[in-house]
Amino acid sequence: MAKAYDVCIVGGGVVGLWVARRLADAGADCVLLERTVCGSGASGGILGALMAHAPDNWNVKKQFQFDALAELPSLIERLESETGVATGYAQCGRIMPVRTERFRQQAQVRSEASREHWRASTGSFAFELKDTADLPAIIEPDVAALGFIHDRLAARINPANYVEALRRSIESSVDVIEGCRFEAFNVATGEVRTTIAGQKILANHLVMSAGYETFGLLNDMLDRTIGGGVKGQAALFNCPELADHPIIYDDGIYVVPHENGLCAVGSTTEKQWTDASLPDSNRNDFIERAQKLCPPLRDAHPLRRWAGVRPRCNRTDPIIGRLDEKSKILVATGGYKITFGIAHRMAQCITDDICGLPERTGLPDTFKPAHHLQDRD
Repeated sequence: MAKAYDVCIVGGGVVGLWVARRLADAGADCVLLERTVCGSGASGGILGALMAHAPDNWNVKKQFQFDALAELPSLIERLESETGVATGYAQCGRIMPVRTERFRQQAQVRSEASREHWRASTGSFAFELKDTADLPAIIEPDVAALGFIHDRLAARINPANYVEALRRSIESSVDVIEGCRFEAFNVATGEVRTTIAGQKILANHLVMSAGYETFGLLNDMLDRTIGGGVKGQAALFNCPELADHPIIYDDGIYVVPHENGLCAVGSTTEKQWTDASLPDSNRNDFIERAQKLCPPLRDAHPLRRWAGVRPRCNRTDPIIGRLDEKSKILVATGGYKITFGIAHRMAQCITDDICGLPERTGLPDTFKPAHHLQDRD
């Protein structure tokens, strides 16, 4: 006999797990399908940097992301308390070297803007321009000739631990089926077809949150491609000298100190690749740049490499919501570099829609499916 659910969620990454948790908290009966194991895709990375958009030129997209980052600490505290899993979350801040006079002037504008826009119920977060006299020893002085920026909103998290905590938080309330590949959804009957022989699942709604693979699954449904993937690579080092220091960011390079003396370095942006999960041992440019930026990394012991593909919509912004007003299919993917910081808000949007509640997250119009499905001029 077929087992019936309110919602079937496709994808066990950070977004799919948050969707499952939010829906279960709302009383929905859910099943989550994951083709391998939860967190095996882009959510299984090692970087874990949670950084906000710049505070100048404020708009609804920046507000959505800011609100998500500002509320995350309380959600993480609750998650860790419930599961006993330490996620490695810390609001460690971020420092960025200032190389040019133009960037310095821009930083002054952003510093003023942060006083107006980076305010939440939990406090005010600064974006400060500082002189070279205060430059931490973990940054090469030559790259910060005109000072540096200290952003106090940025945070870090251990991606694998975060996924594990979310997985444990739903184990008693959601049916999680790993090693199960989704194949099709019959909107008329509610039947969900998978690769498991004899498995019969019925669902009132389907939520597609399988990272970049969501776009391939949607091709037949939409008769168009609305997104794809961007491969990224990162490396993990043992570097106790960086413990308890902020994230360092400079022109696409991340140095993210984690707990226990570990430090993640990334990342690359690759639109073409042969093997999505295979690190390229010859691709060391991002490591070399990080070592020039951060002297303690030069003698740090390398531990492992990581590669994965992040989802990116053709129209850049994430896609969150029901495909159309009458559709039983909803989508939540495409966050690219910001997914970990907004996954819980993406899930809240999906949950409110399915449960018939008013939209309360300030979801930008450009995040909605209608924006991604409209024909280009």
